[in-house]
Amino acid sequence: MLSNHLKIAFRQLWRNPLFSLINIGGLAIGLACFLLIAQYVWFERSFDRQSPHAPYIWRVYTENYVNGALETRDANSHSAIGPTLKAELPEVVDYTRIYSARDLTAFRGRKPQLQQRAYAVDESFLRLFPHRVRHGQTRQALSQPNTVVLTASTARRYFGDRNPVGQTLRLVGGWFTGLHTVTAVVDDVPPNTHFRFEMLLSYQTLYSRGHEDNWENYWDYNYIQLRPDADPARVSARLSDLSRRFLSKSNLQLRMQPLTDIHLKSDLTYEHEPNGSARIVQFLLLVGLLILAIAWVNYSNLTTVRSLTRAKEVGLRKTIGAGRRQLVAQFLGEAILMNLLALGLALLLVQLAAPLFDTLTARPLSSSGFNQSTAFYGTLFALFLTSVLGSGLYPALVLSGYKPAWMLRGTFGRSQKGLALRKTLVVGQLVGMVVMLVATFTIYRQLQFMQHHDLGLAINQMLVVKAPLHDYTQDSLYGTKADVFRTEAGRLTGVQKMTASSVVPGDGINAIGGSSSGVYWKKRLTGEKETFYFVNVDEHFLDTYGVRRLAGPGFRTQEADWRRYCLINRAALKALGFPSAEAAVNESLVFGGEERQQADLRIVGVIDDFHIESLKMPTRPTLYYCAPVSRMAYFSFKLDARRIRSSTEELGALWQRLYPESPFEYFFLDQKFDEQYRAERRFGQLFGLFTGLAIVVACLGLFGLAAFSAEQRRKEIGVRKVLGASVAGLVVLLSRDFLKLVLLAVVVATPLAAWAMNRWLQDFAHKIQLEWWMFALAGLLTVGIALLTVSYQAVRAALMNPANTLRTD
Repeated sequence: MLSNHLKIAFRQLWRNPLFSLINIGGLAIGLACFLLIAQYVWFERSFDRQSPHAPYIWRVYTENYVNGALETRDANSHSAIGPTLKAELPEVVDYTRIYSARDLTAFRGRKPQLQQRAYAVDESFLRLFPHRVRHGQTRQALSQPNTVVLTASTARRYFGDRNPVGQTLRLVGGWFTGLHTVTAVVDDVPPNTHFRFEMLLSYQTLYSRGHEDNWENYWDYNYIQLRPDADPARVSARLSDLSRRFLSKSNLQLRMQPLTDIHLKSDLTYEHEPNGSARIVQFLLLVGLLILAIAWVNYSNLTTVRSLTRAKEVGLRKTIGAGRRQLVAQFLGEAILMNLLALGLALLLVQLAAPLFDTLTARPLSSSGFNQSTAFYGTLFALFLTSVLGSGLYPALVLSGYKPAWMLRGTFGRSQKGLALRKTLVVGQLVGMVVMLVATFTIYRQLQFMQHHDLGLAINQMLVVKAPLHDYTQDSLYGTKADVFRTEAGRLTGVQKMTASSVVPGDGINAIGGSSSGVYWKKRLTGEKETFYFVNVDEHFLDTYGVRRLAGPGFRTQEADWRRYCLINRAALKALGFPSAEAAVNESLVFGGEERQQADLRIVGVIDDFHIESLKMPTRPTLYYCAPVSRMAYFSFKLDARRIRSSTEELGALWQRLYPESPFEYFFLDQKFDEQYRAERRFGQLFGLFTGLAIVVACLGLFGLAAFSAEQRRKEIGVRKVLGASVAGLVVLLSRDFLKLVLLAVVVATPLAAWAMNRWLQDFAHKIQLEWWMFALAGLLTVGIALLTVSYQAVRAALMNPANTLRTD
């Protein structure tokens, strides 16, 4: 019996090659799209699960409230939290703190190298987050001051292929300036973690330099490990108690979040790395399910349509005694064969598309291990089983349920219920198509808006050079060299303007210092404590970047006591309560808390807001200091557009003459700022790609229903042609019903698309408004695509010879 079913199934494949290709191709595209998206979803959800303690690790973060409303949520928190929780709460088994060493300069010999992703951690860090050891041992690797653990690639960069344990590195940078001994080398950090380090320094080094655990400033990241049977709510309540005991004057609240939620569900400031988005993952997963559902519906429709040609076969089988169960088994067998072929083709498509998909997602998905995981094989099995049942069960039940007399007379298939169901399924396909088209237009428009929005400053033709690496403990001439560099660079023909600053637009919030203790207008010391941020610039910054001055003279030259003078932006003006920009000039500011006793800070000017962060974030209250060049991280040059290349080469030559040991690292600011929208741009490309594939697969469904409709009405068409109906009139007649389906789909899809896109736009502080033309254009495109698809079958039916259609079978 099984061999007979297989023979019939193969015979049907070869007898109807076009039908088979459309069916198998549609299923293969749907399965391939879902597998690619499932791979991405699996990778995004695999973040931070490498540690055996991951389910029990939580991160403590800080919420800042202003006027009772939540203002900011910071990923970092106070250094005293971990020790206090461990001492007071038995549920806390262990803790570790992470302190960012920011950009260190590392020396092997006399050559400096920029060392990023360097962090000071407690000795317990490698207990909470164990890593495979290459050299040395990690049990007490960071128990002493001035010790360091390197990743394998970092150790290779400094020491080659030698075992570096016991060797020393000279580091320069704040608390960590000095010689550090390498105690261990561990594997490189995997890409699916929110905290990727290259160098771990000992937290004991901070203590040896005078650091004390405190509840005033917070720059640390606190991770706690709970007992497996611990109640997180009890620990959260203790954090609230600590907030009341130590932070009541600052309006700060301590909260906690699971380690495994950080990558997708955390939108905090001062994150180690840009996080993913649970919303994007959900959107893509829904898209994958939608394409898969469309492919299954297509199979059902096309199989039902082709069943007309098998009416006599099925009727004869039932007449000579074939039971319904046998017929269901026959059609399900064909569905199994179709799905096996489609699944094989889908796996081939996934392999071919893997490099492109890795590039689009900027994730190493093809090497992530998903293809060897139990999740992959479980997904394949579930997909195959669901696909067979979802695409093959309905046609099997329908075809096996008709009476033999209907089939032999050719009157079957006219069930209004069956036709209504098929139309409903096609409307569902079209609804998904319209929603995806509106989403594609919205994402594109939002990206265009962010890339062309007025930033409040000029970034075109702006070349930015990173400040030279140096050992400020030994290089007393650094300031003089920097002045010489700025003077000689200003004489170059292609350099129109130049400035120095601690940050540049596009750096984001992580590069900016801030204070939650509050800044107040001295004449009005009441009010809530709002977070203020601080940026160092020189006196040429406003002119070079074209920042609009609202009031005041600004910085003339750098004052000797530069910490006593500042500019404020419009956001700070509002937060401080000044009635106007002019009213703020020459007024004094004081810091909150005990810092109010310090010298006044005088406002010398008010400037318009400009964006250092992306447009996803609001502009923050910021104070600008005219600081010495030693506190600057960047030199910015406004170049003549006609001499960009030659000016860059001349600046590089000047740099090498003054800083021969430091690399000439530069970038163009418009490109760097645009990088902030890389994630949104990738999402837009992915969404556009899958929208196109969904449209292709949906068109196959329309093709199937059009073929079914034309086959059902072939005698009617023959009669109409005999009575003089034109081809154009018949095409309109056959297409009219489909146009109704499309219009119904547009009506249903419009509120769904508006709801979905408004939810997506909630992530942006500066965003577009949904406009009517997006929905109209999506509807028109859907109508055009549907009519083009349907018109082929309509024209074909209208051109058929009436003698053939009216002949009695």
